[in-house]
Amino acid sequence: MNANAQSPSRLDQLKWLLSWRFVAAGVVGNSYYAGESLLYRVLAIVAMAPRDWDCIDHAKGVAFLKCWERGPC
Repeated sequence: MNANAQSPSRLDQLKWLLSWRFVAAGVVGNSYYAGESLLYRVLAIVAMAPRDWDCIDHAKGVAFLKCWERGPC
């Protein structure tokens, strides 16, 4: 983690909104392109992963990951 992981940013809400939109686009795209090769669909999801990883790089993201690892919050 870096130093920014402890201090909340004004852009955190925008990051989370964009991250959830990318996740939704991945789910919808995966079902829309179900006839395509699985390899292409997996590569598209992997290409979107860095955008989602950016949200994990701050305090709320770390708390979300810890909650996810423990089970139901």
